[in-house]
Amino acid sequence: FCRVRPPSKLEIEHGDTAQCVSFPNDGEISIENGRKHKTWTFDRVFDFNSSQDQIYSEVSELVISVLDGYNVCIFAYGQTGSGKTFTMTGPLKDRGCNLKALTDLFARSKQRRSEIRDTITVTVIEVYNEQIRDLLAPPGAPIKKLEVRRNEYGNNHVPGLTTVTVQGDHEVLELMQISDQVRAQASTNMNDTSSRSHMIMSVLVESRNIREPSASTRGMLHLVDLAGSERLDKSGATGQALKEAQNINKSLSALGDVIAARAQGNSHIPFRNSTLTHLLQDSLSQDSKTLMFCCISPVLYNADESTCTLNFASRVGTVELGRASKNALSGGSAASSGAPKHANSSGRRK
Repeated sequence: FCRVRPPSKLEIEHGDTAQCVSFPNDGEISIENGRKHKTWTFDRVFDFNSSQDQIYSEVSELVISVLDGYNVCIFAYGQTGSGKTFTMTGPLKDRGCNLKALTDLFARSKQRRSEIRDTITVTVIEVYNEQIRDLLAPPGAPIKKLEVRRNEYGNNHVPGLTTVTVQGDHEVLELMQISDQVRAQASTNMNDTSSRSHMIMSVLVESRNIREPSASTRGMLHLVDLAGSERLDKSGATGQALKEAQNINKSLSALGDVIAARAQGNSHIPFRNSTLTHLLQDSLSQDSKTLMFCCISPVLYNADESTCTLNFASRVGTVELGRASKNALSGGSAASSGAPKHANSSGRRK
């Protein structure tokens, strides 16, 4: 999916409001930059007027498949200040995919409570300068060295994180406020509140089927707000912000290498070249339904960055992940130490 935000406050203040974006047909977006003109086609293209509700309605079906035992990943990619955090987190009065996804899961879970009991738990981390930070850790808690490991189900995870069981929106909002307050941010020439880390909210849904325990499932939803790529001559980052920008660009470059290797069908995929790609390995390889929002600015000043984002998104669209798998828990126990059984779904996804 592609989402184009309106001109930002900074762009308007600087007089950079000349636009380079047009929408020739449904699912198409074009950029005209001087003599250069190019058109891309995506599953959906959302213009400046798209609402948070419209965005979420397009991913709702994907999200609720977690209740059936599927692994799902939704992530936002784009240059700094392009609307990724707005799309995923959103302001307090206009929340994005993260809260809407949990609200949806709570509602669907309540509807089936007479037959299936769902336990929903949440972790929130950031990847800051290649290090993993627990954004829900209690204030003053000792800093742990957090690393990616394989769990009993054969999936990548980070042991030792603060895990919180949630049952309603108010609890999720509280967790989001905690994580927002401690996530690394800085002010740059491109963005007053630039995220200096990649943030991942992971939602585990363990579903116990009361009538048929053998049909119990375990699904995972990853909601990923990537830090934005930066051109240092534009962002004006110096000192610590410069180091952060360099690490952000390095990890996004590693993500590009993984996508390129997958698209070319290479036998070796360099997932371990960055903490970000190591964390996203399952979502970019097998047994996951994965969707990317590419977020761009509409103004001519950012045409080169927007073109790069759309080219990257187009490459992502060529990667076939194969059939998604449903994770059924042996014996219907969420605490089972055995590997999950796999039942193939009927849909393919990119």
